[in-house]
Amino acid sequence: MTRPGLQHVSPEHLPLGDGRFVQLSHLIGRGSTSTVYRGALGGLGGVERPVAVRLYVPSASEERDVVNTSIRDVLRSVSRVHHPNVVGTFDFVLLGAQAFAVHELVDGASLDTLTTHMSERGTRLPLDIAIYIAVEVVEALHGARVGKDPTTGRRLGLVHLGLTGREILLSRHGEVKVGDFGATLIRGASSGVRNLQAVGRRARWMAPEVARGEGGDERSDVFSAGMMLRELLLGPRFPEATGGSDAVALAREGWVQPLCFQPQLPEPLLNVVRRAIEIEPDARFPNATSMLFDLRRVALELGVGDARFFLRRLLEREVRESFEDTTAQTDLTRPLPNLAPLAEPEALALDALELVDDDESEDRIVPVVVDIHTKRGLSGA
Repeated sequence: MTRPGLQHVSPEHLPLGDGRFVQLSHLIGRGSTSTVYRGALGGLGGVERPVAVRLYVPSASEERDVVNTSIRDVLRSVSRVHHPNVVGTFDFVLLGAQAFAVHELVDGASLDTLTTHMSERGTRLPLDIAIYIAVEVVEALHGARVGKDPTTGRRLGLVHLGLTGREILLSRHGEVKVGDFGATLIRGASSGVRNLQAVGRRARWMAPEVARGEGGDERSDVFSAGMMLRELLLGPRFPEATGGSDAVALAREGWVQPLCFQPQLPEPLLNVVRRAIEIEPDARFPNATSMLFDLRRVALELGVGDARFFLRRLLEREVRESFEDTTAQTDLTRPLPNLAPLAEPEALALDALELVDDDESEDRIVPVVVDIHTKRGLSGA
């Protein structure tokens, strides 16, 4: 594939090669390892599509090649996942020291944004919508796990290991999509205080083994999904004032804030949550597929089906201003990194990479299960 020479690089206009380019419009969010912008993907034919562009924070020169290779390998795997509940990944490009990726744009708000708005109004998600969101999130985890490499036919077996409300995106059409698969591996390839701070922010749904630095597997994603559902039904895992280091310490123990009331929720639903957030991984559902089976059965028994219409109406009522912000054509709120001119851009389009066998927005819903484990805060359920 021919890569045209790059004579001039505008911070708002990023070339992808072969006449393709991304035109950035405005900032969406900023995280510990990257900054995300809204943009338009275009080409010589004049056809454009809205996308999200993630610019990774350049690493120190001595580790830059290792980090960029890690990012590329992770995104290469993620790009093979084609599932309606997983945010699509289209491209990965290197322009000198600057690496960036092109993703599907989910036009709407994050779960964190929705729950925050509702919490400020003293309200909580309706039960049917909470269950619907949980089912769709577990569907995404299942899809990444069982997705297959289109070349080899082998199962990808991807895990998230960093699920928070920021990665769960709710579109203005009522869709639920999970992004940032592989972001934990990318963060692990970088060093620095920023990543330590990010761990503290992510602790509220983090599995104990992940918080202890022991790695994680499919059961760790089950824990995070179960903790998400618990929070949507009953309330946050930790007290509001819990700081980053304290949250990590509590997460390592598998601690969950005890409830002071008996939840009036269907017992089968509580049983799904209890099993998902067991401290010992072997006591949880073995994977998202197994959890999805039980969760969908509960949803069917409760008459919860496709709630896209109702989620869309809820979003329009609760976070209308966020929709207005995402569609406004504003200038970039912060300057982009300086992209030095190159004689030849190293554009690594994911669809052009050889397939071999082998995320993060800063600003983005909060609502809560009684502890069957004395240590964990679900006693009395």
